[in-house]
Amino acid sequence: MNGRLTSMALYLALAITPAPAFAITWVNIGQNSSGSVYDVDWDSLRRDGNLVTFTLRVKYGTPSGAGESDGYVAHRKANCSDQSYSDVQTDYMKNDALLRSSGQEETRTASPSSIAGAVLSKVCAH
Repeated sequence: MNGRLTSMALYLALAITPAPAFAITWVNIGQNSSGSVYDVDWDSLRRDGNLVTFTLRVKYGTPSGAGESDGYVAHRKANCSDQSYSDVQTDYMKNDALLRSSGQEETRTASPSSIAGAVLSKVCAH
């Protein structure tokens, strides 16, 4: 009986122990001309032929006003063959707290010399 209670106590202890937080592997891509820092969550990268989806985090380089965001996290889809991309959802952040979200944005084409081009070059090469 005592062994059964010990086993049950161990099982309950393991059952209520919090699981480790989901690890995100941010890879720095670079900065734009305003000093904003661009990182990609490497673990979010998914590829289907020329199409790739990933999570992008941007921390603004220029300080913003009290109510304005200091960066965003975007769930981006891109076509590596024509360097087009659009954000499926963008979460605007302030001090790591969500301010607001936006939905699907228009499709744009990344210039090879832009930070968007550097992001696509890196994720498309993966």
